Amino acid sequence: LWESEGSHARSMVHLRQARDAIERGVVPSEGLLLDVHSDVLWTLQEVAGEMEDYEEQLALMNAFEQHYDPSFVAERGWPLMKLGRAREAEMFARKGLASDNDWQRAVGWNVLCVLAAESGLREEGHRNCGEALDFVRSTQAASLAIAGSNASSAAMTALAFSDAEEWALEGALVNGQLSVSPWLQLISLYVDQGRLVEAVDAMRSLRRSQLQQFPSHRDLNRAEIDAMFAVLLLAVGEAE
Repeated sequence: LWESEGSHARSMVHLRQARDAIERGVVPSEGLLLDVHSDVLWTLQEVAGEMEDYEEQLALMNAFEQHYDPSFVAERGWPLMKLGRAREAEMFARKGLASDNDWQRAVGWNVLCVLAAESGLREEGHRNCGEALDFVRSTQAASLAIAGSNASSAAMTALAFSDAEEWALEGALVNGQLSVSPWLQLISLYVDQGRLVEAVDAMRSLRRSQLQQFPSHRDLNRAEIDAMFAVLLLAVGEAE
């Protein structure tokens, strides 16, 4: 339901029922079912995060770690940041950076990138997001589309418009990683600069990318896309 239909709430109901059945011993918790239990807990925390229920996501991370490895380290930074617990978010991000694991380091850089940008530290956010993009570019340890989008957003707030366009294009055009976020950054930049033909072309590309996404991710940016489409229509109408 989560991946095939994008139905987060219904998925949570069924995942909780599966977890409860295994943990209460309604079904045997051995052999392959241990793998099922692990997958259920992991998926529960991912769905909770996408539903922006960050307290629940942290609780589910704790539940997973009671039974299985590996531990969540840098991954904790995102929900903590969204809960306003910036110090803890930074601590876990820096633990990720100190790791030998490329995934942990990529997530750590991403958290520091967004944390600085959302704290109003424009130059630091620009620098951290550039570092995050460089790391992902060199290691392929995480999504280049997301890293490019975050770096572009930070560059916009720092008024580094050439970086904003370059990094958004890099994220938008990467093969096999479907994300609408870099296109949103480009449309915003092109509208602000009066480059309306390019903005319309970017909106078409965004729609193509959106339609190719998994249903679980297709609607996550719907409100932002609708708002940007309205802004684009307004800008085109005024130009005429």
